[in-house]
Amino acid sequence: MSNRFCELVGVNFPLVAFSHGRDAVPAVSRAGGFGLLGANNGKETGA
Repeated sequence: MSNRFCELVGVNFPLVAFSHGRDAVPAVSRAGGFGLLGANNGKETGA
């Protein structure tokens, strides 16, 4: 599948995964998607 998003970020499929799980991100990336690892400083914002 090819579209502008795929060409822009260099992936094969328009699959984007945003996760804090260390196993999910590389699995999505290996499958041809765009894996993003979320992180924080461990402090709650109180929102």
